Amino acid sequence: MRPHIKTHKIPQIAFMQLRAGAVGITCQKLGEAEVMAANGIDDILITYEIVGEQKLRRLARLKHQANICTVVDSEEVVAPLAARMQQERLEHEVMIEVNTGLNRCGVLPGEPVLALVQRFRQYPSLKLRGIFTHEGHAYNFPNPEERKRIVMKAAEEMKRTAQLLRERGFACEVVSVGSTPSAMVIGKAEGVTELRPGNYVFCDRVQLKLGTCSEDQIAASVLATVISRPAPDRAIIDAGNKTMCTDNAADFNNTIGAVVGQPELTFHYSSEEHGRITSKTGVMNLKVGDRLRLLPNHACGMMNMHDEVYGFRGDGVEEFWKVAARGKVR
Repeated sequence: MRPHIKTHKIPQIAFMQLRAGAVGITCQKLGEAEVMAANGIDDILITYEIVGEQKLRRLARLKHQANICTVVDSEEVVAPLAARMQQERLEHEVMIEVNTGLNRCGVLPGEPVLALVQRFRQYPSLKLRGIFTHEGHAYNFPNPEERKRIVMKAAEEMKRTAQLLRERGFACEVVSVGSTPSAMVIGKAEGVTELRPGNYVFCDRVQLKLGTCSEDQIAASVLATVISRPAPDRAIIDAGNKTMCTDNAADFNNTIGAVVGQPELTFHYSSEEHGRITSKTGVMNLKVGDRLRLLPNHACGMMNMHDEVYGFRGDGVEEFWKVAARGKVR
């Protein structure tokens, strides 16, 4: 288990995951990894191609703080990375990103991966750790059986690619996969050695819709206050686009979030700092000053909008955390 911290961006939660048995963490951006390393986390996989001289210099500096592995999917990424590591007299582990259907970054499985790995012979500063994929296209399949078929196909492609590399004499220690809605399925696939889910740490309405969690398992929420009651069927809250992530609204009848415990209320419109709550019944029992707990469509996007979060149990606050890696997109 190597959880992705892009969902929470909080070192204290990362340490909770490590104490629970994670072997290390995954970051999406170099800036996130710098924050985590500065807070004492020393085993980090960055699942993002590092491109550009400035970032390569930062990566070299970061390697003096933690064990860092990065990913590649072309020789255009490999060559300058290897040159910087050789210049710094560092050995650097890399993983090959494999495109198993998401069609984002990545080399196609099988021979294309082998062809890139074979180029490593001219780059002695680089060491192959293994291969990884993000089977994020699993989100496009709400039917559990269809989703299982898709992710097991991805697992089989990863297994086949790893076997090909080993047959040709290349070590492929790690076969890494990562996606919350597929984790419980693909994690049982033969040949997979590492899981990198991220959203699971909080879950959200997307996971609820996919059947990955129940509503009471959604841990991230926003506590909003009613600031105006301009009409019997309308309330205005202090949570708008800059508070709630509007991702996936179209998948939820254009709603921005769900009001906990009050299914008759609908949160379907927001501007920058205002949210509009309406009632399916035409009336609502809300007054100025009332508070509503809102569940996000997409927890990862929502967390990146906030400087701090509170950890509560029951009615009591137990923790206060800075979202330390918020906005670290460089």
